[in-house]
Amino acid sequence: HDGATGKVYPATSFTDQGTAALTQQSFAACFAGLSASRQASTDATARPAKVTVDVVVEFPCASTTFEAGNYVTPTYTAGVLSSQEVTKTTDPASAIGKVVKRYASATTTVKVRLTSSVLMGRVVDPGVFSAIEAPSGDAAGEAGTAASHVGGAGGLGTSTTAGGIGGDATFKSGAGGAKTGTGAAAGGAAGTAYLTGAAGGATASAGANAGGAGGAVTITGGDGGAASAGTGNGGAGGSIVLTPGAGGTSAGGTAGARGTVTATGFIAKSASAAAITTARTLTAADSGGIFSVAKTSAYAITLPTPAQGLRFKFLALDTGAFAVTISDGSAHLLGAVSVNNTLVAMTGTTLTLASAGSVGDWVEFEGISATQYLVTGACIAAADITIA
Repeated sequence: HDGATGKVYPATSFTDQGTAALTQQSFAACFAGLSASRQASTDATARPAKVTVDVVVEFPCASTTFEAGNYVTPTYTAGVLSSQEVTKTTDPASAIGKVVKRYASATTTVKVRLTSSVLMGRVVDPGVFSAIEAPSGDAAGEAGTAASHVGGAGGLGTSTTAGGIGGDATFKSGAGGAKTGTGAAAGGAAGTAYLTGAAGGATASAGANAGGAGGAVTITGGDGGAASAGTGNGGAGGSIVLTPGAGGTSAGGTAGARGTVTATGFIAKSASAAAITTARTLTAADSGGIFSVAKTSAYAITLPTPAQGLRFKFLALDTGAFAVTISDGSAHLLGAVSVNNTLVAMTGTTLTLASAGSVGDWVEFEGISATQYLVTGACIAAADITIA
């Protein structure tokens, strides 16, 4: 359904968005329903169209099995959506309908319930999304509508049934509108995706009443699954990756610059305890930590294999009668340490915080490649920090 003109078109006429996923998602957002009108392909005259907005119908499909409730979307082939065939999908944002019966054996036709997203709302299961996608702009150059994406709550459990899994929330801004024609107008910029805590409540009353605290935004990777029996290992915890978008390429001009990640008030903490008093093997999860080192016994601190961006800082807490070594086991250390304000080159495999060294001696390791840590630091006496 073209909101700008009020006309409906077959899926085969829908503009390719560059990928199957984007095209199917965009089509699903403006799906009008199943055409109940007939018109010769050679007849270009615009006529009133009859559209069924909620119907159960059998459609051709790629050979596969189906469970009742599976989502379906128009088949995408070489940049073109099919008006006569559907494909199973797990993406609710691409769905135009759901399968109404189980097919335990592979089938090439499937019975589905198609529902118009324009008049009936999007195909959605409880606990998937409370809002999937806001409408696209209808008129030429019109901005898409903003949307709030909140995962639905899982269903209430019973004494014998587990509670339902809460729905995922995907925060993704709308794509910029494509520019058609040969004029000088630019394509629309993509919208911005925000994760913003709500402002604390203000207080206007006299006295010592404080305003409410602002809402926190917490992004937490999922914990790895426990292996509670046997000898299996526990699952790895989920990572959090913040990656700015790449700049667009250019056929004749300059490629766009990659975006940046800006963190104001960012505090980096290690995953393990900051105080080191005995042998410790650090991991990438400890990057950003500042560690105190007690030389009350001789032990080794093992660094992870270097990688760009890893950073570890160590501070001697005492003069101690024992030496503490720091290494990743390979000749990856390179840099310079200030010894009483004179830079001394540090190159080798193992750095040693010497016994009887000064309180306050410090050293930092920053990963700059897969084979190198940049070593910096400062100490009072030449023998306080050595490398070999």
